[in-house]
Amino acid sequence: MTLERRKKLEEAGFVVTTAEEFFGLNVIDRKIVAIRGEMARAVRRLRREQGLTQQDLATRLEVAQSRITGIERGEKVSLESLLSAYLALGGRLREFLPTDDQDQAAKNNPIAPASATRIRVANLVRRPPTVAARKGTSLGMKPKPRKPAPPVA
Repeated sequence: MTLERRKKLEEAGFVVTTAEEFFGLNVIDRKIVAIRGEMARAVRRLRREQGLTQQDLATRLEVAQSRITGIERGEKVSLESLLSAYLALGGRLREFLPTDDQDQAAKNNPIAPASATRIRVANLVRRPPTVAARKGTSLGMKPKPRKPAPPVA
């Protein structure tokens, strides 16, 4: 998010924070979320590097192509499904393990900020996603009114 966009949101009454802070994730939850996201991106990257289509990977794993779409997006899939796809493409688990420095930081401060426990994956550094919510609401959204059910004949 750009500083200009953030400033406009704050001026409009929104609170801008990280998804981790908004959902109150602890150190372990943050690590799991980071690993899932990085693994989903790694599956897509490895699949493309090998010149495979989603259907090719689905055939290899004996699942539907829509499952691969979900895996690559990190949507509604188990960690086991992510792991299966990643390993089937030749991924190495070592890429997702925290470094000794990160382990030590987590031991010294069990409620450390996300930056102290960020997972090193193939030397990529990503900023956590941001969430903007209007003060006093849930993500600034109001529920949509429901249409009445049609009468039963």
